[in-house]
Amino acid sequence: FSLALKCKDRAFDLNKDKIRLTFEFGTNPSVVKGTKVVTEMLQRRDFSMADSWETLFDRRLGQRVEVMVRIPSTAPVGLWRLTVETWQEGPTRFSHQKTFRSEEQFYVLFNPFVENDMVHLSHHAGREEFVMADVGKIYGGSHNQIQGRPWVFGQFRDTVLPAVCHLLDKISALRDSERGDAVKVARAISAIVNSNDDKGVLQGRWDGNC
Repeated sequence: FSLALKCKDRAFDLNKDKIRLTFEFGTNPSVVKGTKVVTEMLQRRDFSMADSWETLFDRRLGQRVEVMVRIPSTAPVGLWRLTVETWQEGPTRFSHQKTFRSEEQFYVLFNPFVENDMVHLSHHAGREEFVMADVGKIYGGSHNQIQGRPWVFGQFRDTVLPAVCHLLDKISALRDSERGDAVKVARAISAIVNSNDDKGVLQGRWDGNC
């Protein structure tokens, strides 16, 4: 993704000014566990081949500098926090050092469009049906009398993503470092909505009267 930073009172000097981004996730961020990442802006044309966090300089427009950030496919999904550190090359490494902590958090999600991601779908038709379509059909009935009915999935509604992440944060037994595993996240969400066995938020009706 792209990120724009604006200097307070002067133009960005590409030869002297340095930028470091720190990304943190969860209640106890750790570099070892992959829930804290420190990445310094590099002046390079392309990202490396490694599936890792990287920050590259994109362009400079006066006091504004734009960088490109690559997130690895194994990054935990949910809300991340960002801290920006800047300094100038000088007599000491951290001359004129400044720190800015963003009040806004951002979501990291699984990405079916990226080949390295666990949830990657290689066929366009599959992505359209299983990811992009927000309406469809659900099926029920017995094995010899299956019936379908229209259903609104609503995965793009504003309230859905915050609600799911809130449940993962507050209810699931999943550790922060496990949130980059799509299988474990899917199982955790399944348990969250299952009231009968996992004390989840939804209660089933199996008496035939619903």
